[in-house]
Amino acid sequence: MPGPTDEARVDYALSEIVPGFQLIPTWVGLWVPRARPTPSSNGCRAISTINSDPSFIKTLTGAGVEPRLLVGAQMAAAIRRELELTQRLVKARNITLD
Repeated sequence: MPGPTDEARVDYALSEIVPGFQLIPTWVGLWVPRARPTPSSNGCRAISTINSDPSFIKTLTGAGVEPRLLVGAQMAAAIRRELELTQRLVKARNITLD
């Protein structure tokens, strides 16, 4: 029976230092202006279409990637949460830039 993943072990170790900490997943974001020109609107629709394609989702999940499409307030909330957790970790471990 396989043991916990490396990610689960890191989550556990970090949560001992900063309660509630979870490993921040790698993600890719796309930002466009609200009053975006037509080409970028078309690009956003294309990305949304690709992200909902079953064969694309299967390819990503097969590689261990969890595809998610966050827009607007959802994306802002996810970024805020990551920043808060990272700030807590930096403070708890007294991490500084040299």
